[in-house]
Amino acid sequence: MNLQPAQKNWKLLQPDKTLLEEFENALPVSPVLARVLLNRGISSLDEASSFLSPGIGYLHNPSLMDGVDRAVERTLKAVHSGEKIMVHGDYDVDGVTSTALLVRVLRLMKADVSWYIPHREKEGYDISQAAVDEARLRGVSLIIT
Repeated sequence: MNLQPAQKNWKLLQPDKTLLEEFENALPVSPVLARVLLNRGISSLDEASSFLSPGIGYLHNPSLMDGVDRAVERTLKAVHSGEKIMVHGDYDVDGVTSTALLVRVLRLMKADVSWYIPHREKEGYDISQAAVDEARLRGVSLIIT
């Protein structure tokens, strides 16, 4: 079997040369990134600076998520009473990263916390019976997914 790569016709947008030069000179970015910013519709230095270094005000308010207050209360109760907590993550990059971050924060809070990342091929996606069984073996009373 002879596989040929698909032929692509890339159409590169040409941003305004004056703005491009302004971005290249005023921002700590490469010419390529300056072009990407402009091609994404970012058209002022203020807008580009905010995009590149966003403040905390750009984050979604987590208290707007349904059930988050109960989850926080339950987690704090487990931390303060010394319960065993298991963070059930995922095997993709954001799952591993968020698992590591949450475990680190809980450890800074002096929580008794462990983590579990399922085997992609054997357990698949989402929490499995194997994960629950592992939590039971560890004496875990709270699983955070």
